[in-house]
Amino acid sequence: MTRAPQGCWTVCIAGATLLAHIQANETPHPISDSLASALHGRDTINRARGILMERHGIGPEAALQMLMSLARAQGTPLLQVSTALIAGTPTPRD
Repeated sequence: MTRAPQGCWTVCIAGATLLAHIQANETPHPISDSLASALHGRDTINRARGILMERHGIGPEAALQMLMSLARAQGTPLLQVSTALIAGTPTPRD
């Protein structure tokens, strides 16, 4: 059996170290609870916007303005107004 030259092992070790570092950095990181909550809130508001757009035949900006006006008038957070709107909207039946 032939032995590999000393320099070959150095390159192999360096390559393995680099590969391990790259793989460690590409591992998905769990998202924080606050980020997950913010994303869920954004989705809820967007869903409420979609309902208003369909009901009133308006664009996304007008629907958001409508939601914000309602929230201000009620003194309620935008997310709470959006959640109530969605809860009061019947789901389509197949």
